[in-house]
Amino acid sequence: MQQTGSSHKSHRSRRADWATGGAHTSSTVYGDKRYFDEASTSEPATLDKNDKQVDTLREKLRGLKDITVDIGHEIRDQNSFLSQMNSDFENTGNALAGTMKRFYRMAKTQSGAHMWLLCGFAIAVCIFLYLYLKWSS
Repeated sequence: MQQTGSSHKSHRSRRADWATGGAHTSSTVYGDKRYFDEASTSEPATLDKNDKQVDTLREKLRGLKDITVDIGHEIRDQNSFLSQMNSDFENTGNALAGTMKRFYRMAKTQSGAHMWLLCGFAIAVCIFLYLYLKWSS
């Protein structure tokens, strides 16, 4: 594809040509056909409209970039929070496992019947409180 004339100029330089009374015509060769572009009075308005649309698009892209960056920060914060929560749950699980080991060891060294009676009583109290609160509301 060959280009001749001022068709290779940017839209800003064509606008400057139009404003100063410069070259008003250009031709472009596509294959065997030659097309002539006549500069009209609506070209500057079209170029201004295009510039405004480009600026609007640039603002929207800047907004999308800001949102994307904020999402990235939020994801990092949430990952940090989840890691801390995972660590806390591991520590709690280890503490409960240690407590259960001590409880079983105590149950074996002392009279086992007393410990099972105590556990049964605690479970019965929990069931009673659950049923009482369920029926009272």
